[in-house]
Amino acid sequence: MSYTDGWNPSGRSQSAQTMRLYKSSQPPARSVTDVHLLTNIVTWIHDGCIRDTELGKEWDTATYVPSRTQRAGHHPVSKVTTNVARLVGDEPSENSARRISRKRIQVGGCDAPRIAAADRFAVPDRVRPSIEGKRVLLVDDMWTTGTSMQSAAAALKLAGATSVTGLCVSRWLAWNWEPHVPLLEKVTKQAYDPFSCIAFDRCCDVPRG
Repeated sequence: MSYTDGWNPSGRSQSAQTMRLYKSSQPPARSVTDVHLLTNIVTWIHDGCIRDTELGKEWDTATYVPSRTQRAGHHPVSKVTTNVARLVGDEPSENSARRISRKRIQVGGCDAPRIAAADRFAVPDRVRPSIEGKRVLLVDDMWTTGTSMQSAAAALKLAGATSVTGLCVSRWLAWNWEPHVPLLEKVTKQAYDPFSCIAFDRCCDVPRG
């Protein structure tokens, strides 16, 4: 949904500041709120685009990439997931059920954060009926190397998921890593635009209806 302008030689950018504070052990409420709002607004604007990439097919289940770092209370990415616009709109009324189930996967036996491997994550037996033959939304807050989301997606596919849609709040880009510099030079030329499509190379309008 966005890029984080990391390790900027001119000083810490607002995007890096927000994401670093959000990822801290005791994140300020403002940073958490900003990440939740970004998730909700961008997925609302571009929900139709996401549907177009999936030929109009619906998600059956939503989950998120878990962390090995234990925290008190709800996992922070679980809260990000609940702010995805389509899931917000799926909150049931009285005497009705959600169309998209919410499930949690677990970390696996492999503890290799820089390696893409399905056994870094595990799908519990009690969760498998919601994964087997289903279309799954997989949410994460930060994409650094990409191996966490790739590994979690592989674990879901091995558990029988028909498809896995990865949705990440921000991709961390760093000026001190040469392969990132061309993309950083491109995306930092102008202010962040939430209407810049996250699925296609175009600019989108406010959804109608």
